[in-house]
Amino acid sequence: MNAKATMSNASGFYIWFDKKNKKEYYSMPITLYKAKIHSNKSHSYIKYAESYLAKVTPKRNKAAYIQNALNLHLIDLYNPYEERYGMFLINFLNARFDTFHMAYRDFFYAYSLELIDDRHTLKAEYKNEADYISIANKLFKAKQQEIIELQAKFRDWIDYIYNLNDNKEDKEIDPYVKFQVYSLKYNMNQYTNDTEVVFNSMSIFKNDFVTVKLNELNQNINNGKINLQDGIKYKSTKLSNICFTVLNELVSNNTPIKVCKNCERYFIPVNRHAEVYCDLPKTNGEKTCRELGARVTYNKNIQEVEGLLIYRRTYQKRIMELSRNPNATPKEKEAFNNWKKSAQTKIKEFKAGKIDKETLNKWMRENT
Repeated sequence: MNAKATMSNASGFYIWFDKKNKKEYYSMPITLYKAKIHSNKSHSYIKYAESYLAKVTPKRNKAAYIQNALNLHLIDLYNPYEERYGMFLINFLNARFDTFHMAYRDFFYAYSLELIDDRHTLKAEYKNEADYISIANKLFKAKQQEIIELQAKFRDWIDYIYNLNDNKEDKEIDPYVKFQVYSLKYNMNQYTNDTEVVFNSMSIFKNDFVTVKLNELNQNINNGKINLQDGIKYKSTKLSNICFTVLNELVSNNTPIKVCKNCERYFIPVNRHAEVYCDLPKTNGEKTCRELGARVTYNKNIQEVEGLLIYRRTYQKRIMELSRNPNATPKEKEAFNNWKKSAQTKIKEFKAGKIDKETLNKWMRENT
């Protein structure tokens, strides 16, 4: 990131987007209770952590360390946190707001409770963990119903825009038109009233402009390699306004939102619009729905496509014979590897739609 420019964010939530690389950046003051900042060469990001405090040796003052961890941390706007495009809204839609702990673990650990603190009850410093939880819990409970209602509003809105509620009447209408119509009918444009727009592009670029020649900079902007519009920042102190800003960004750029066929969480397809399983992380470290879904689909195909079943049975039989035979010759091993390579090529052709299942079945029967 740009090491020379600094601009500390002491208030408000800033968010901006890099459409080309499908990323979003954000910055706000945050208390890192049960959260850790991770950094690599290109960016910083926040992860939830139950054991958020480092190991404290007897030589260190544990109380002072805890107090420091709970202090309000500011972030340089030119070195923001980074996430995948649209994840602020996706995380809000999927968050559970039944209790303070759930709400914090699913959402506020990364985006700060300051987004709902319109009466400024949060402090910059806390005596201990109990002090922070007491104040944060009171703030959340006071706003809980409002947050739940806001989430329901945006879920209904998104279901309508992307036809997730199977509305056949408006199915063929462009999502952006539906976004605008819904905004007018239900006064959703109210969520733009307290949003500032800041025209400042520097923080999305990792090079230092000072070292770039003027003619090179002109050429890069002129040919589209640098898009200054990507650096426009949106600032608000309201959760509703940031949600509106992200949804407007996604709809304006034809970015789909879907519901996962397995876990029923909202997600943005990464590789193709036809994806039905999400790759959102699981809190218990299990495989993602996409990984599980691929296995379910494969097992289902095996039962329905004879050629896949023949391949699996033949593969297991031949690999077992080779592993149990200490005298297997290099020629036998080579024959197995050649068969496996050819069979997998045919399976790839079938999955890509280049051959039908009858052709695959015939090849497998003739080459086992």
